[in-house]
Parts: sequence; structure tokens; C-alpha cells
Amino acid sequence: MEIVKYSDQWFQPTIDLLEHLWHHLSPSQRAVKFMWRYLQNPHTANPFIAVAVENGQVAGFRAFVGQRFVLNHQPLMVFSPADAVVNPAFRRLGLFSKLNRALIADVERDTSIPACILNLSSNNLSTPGYLKLGWQSTAFPKRYAYGLSPLLKVFGRWQGSDLSGTEVGVSDELHSGALSLVWQQRVDAGCITPLHDELWYRWRYSEPGKSFLYVYARVGDRLSGWLIAERAGRNQIVVLEHSADSPVVLNHLAQAAARHAGAWVVRFRLFADSASQQIVKAGCLAEPSLLLRLRQSRRLPALVRPVASDPVPADWLIHDTDIRKASHWTLSQSEVH
Repeated sequence: MEIVKYSDQWFQPTIDLLEHLWHHLSPSQRAVKFMWRYLQNPHTANPFIAVAVENGQVAGFRAFVGQRFVLNHQPLMVFSPADAVVNPAFRRLGLFSKLNRALIADVERDTSIPACILNLSSNNLSTPGYLKLGWQSTAFPKRYAYGLSPLLKVFGRWQGSDLSGTEVGVSDELHSGALSLVWQQRVDAGCITPLHDELWYRWRYSEPGKSFLYVYARVGDRLSGWLIAERAGRNQIVVLEHSADSPVVLNHLAQAAARHAGAWVVRFRLFADSASQQIVKAGCLAEPSLLLRLRQSRRLPALVRPVASDPVPADWLIHDTDIRKASHWTLSQSEVH
């Protein structure tokens, strides 16, 4: 068994292996999704993928999605562990650990600017393995807030219906240029913040097989807020990213999204205290920690590690900023891969 960096010669064997992971997709759909996620990403010139090869067959696959971030106006890369799969015939051989170690070594060798690895989607099964490989838990609890459609309406009326000339509307069009411009204007220089440039927007919201809902708020020609969401079941939509001048604007964005989708619930993921406060002030209900304990629901934290194969204490700092602290990050659901 050999662990190698992905190249085009492994394209079809990789697509075949991904049937074990994307079993609901046809071979052509798997190929399209793979190319979109890993070969068309505008923030990485070359994909970060490791494959385990045995007699010309791809027995294991591990990939990271790279995304550009900024901190103190300096660029950095953040890599997110995305898809991983091992052929059932080759399980219990330690391939998951070997693939991860190989890919971390590739990232360390091939990344020319400061970088780290952030995992926002680990689960009960994968988390112990990541911790053994050097990841550490952060203060990002996987918690949500829910905007219930009737409550949003009541809250919006209580806050006042006057939006000072703000017009809120739903569109089928992604205004990538306007969004990227406003996003960059609102970057917090002291936080590790994703670079949502125009190329990223066009790529992120062209995911095959997905449709997205775009809601915009404007005061004249100025964009005062937006919300991008997708369906999660018949009566719920999930917010992938949002930005708003005020809780009142966010409330009306959420109302418009729910009304257009015919949804009763608008779900936000809570990443940081500042964003959480605006979401709650907009009329959403945060998951109570006590309720989670009573239901014995375990919300796992996000995991992070430096790109160094054997990190030392200094590696956990980028531009003197500790990557383990939630208050040092600005994130949205669109960063979850």
C-alpha cells in the first residue's frame, strides 16, 4: 500500500471509490462534484488530496479544501478537512491516519504563506482520531439559533416596521461583485477572517445539485444587508452567511427568506459572541445549554491544528494570534465543507 499525492491518473479510480461516500450520486454526478469541490476551487492552484494506492486501485481518499483568509491585513490559508473514504476491503489498516499525516506534510511543504487546519464538521466517530493526530479542541461549540417564522413577525413589529427607506427583496441572482466589496469593507482586521472575494462567491454558490436563496436589503443603491440560505427539509432553511447593518435589518431578511421558501424555521449556526448577539436581537432563539444537557445532546467543538507535522507552542500562533480561541475568528456556515 502506497500513499501518494493525487494526480490526474487517479481521477477515475477516485471517482469509483467515492461511490462508497456519495452513493446517492451517479458516476457522472460524482465526477462533477469532485471537480467542483477540488479542481475548480479558485483559492488553491492545485488540489490538496492524498490517495492510498494498491495494485493500481485507489483504496483510500482524503482531501482538504483550501480557502484564503486575512489577519491584520496579511494573507493566510485555512484548510478544512472535507471528504475521506476508505474502501471497506482495506479498513482497519490505519489508512485514515496515514492519509491525514501525508496530507498535512503536503500542506506544510507546499504552502508559502502562514496557514492552519480548521475542522468545523467533525463528529463523534472522527473526533477521537483527529485529536490523536494533533488537533486541539477550540471554544467553537456547535450550537444553533432558530428563527421561528411567527415569532420573527411579532419581533419585527415590536422592533418597529420603519426601516428608514430600506427595501428587502428575494432574488435568484448572486450579486457576487457587490457582496465581495461590502464583505471586504467589513473585515475585522484583528480577527482571522475569510476572504469572500468575487471568484470565491461564484465558486461557492455554484455547487452542483444545490440551489440557494439570496435575500438583499438596500437603502437606495447601498447594500445594507444580505442573507444566503438553502433548504434543510420541507419546513426549514439554513443560513450559510449573512450580514446586516442592524438586528432589525437581519430580522426582515430572515422573514423574507422564510416567507419565500414557505419555511417555518430559519436556522443560524452560532460561531462567535458578537454575531450571536445580533442574531438573538433579531428575534431568534439560541439553543439553551441546559436543554442540550437534558436531551443528552453532545455538541462537539471545532478542531484546529497548525500545518507543522510536529507542532511546537509557537506554531499555534499566527501573527501573534492564537488560532485556538473562538474570539480570534470570524466564520459563517459557508466555511463548512
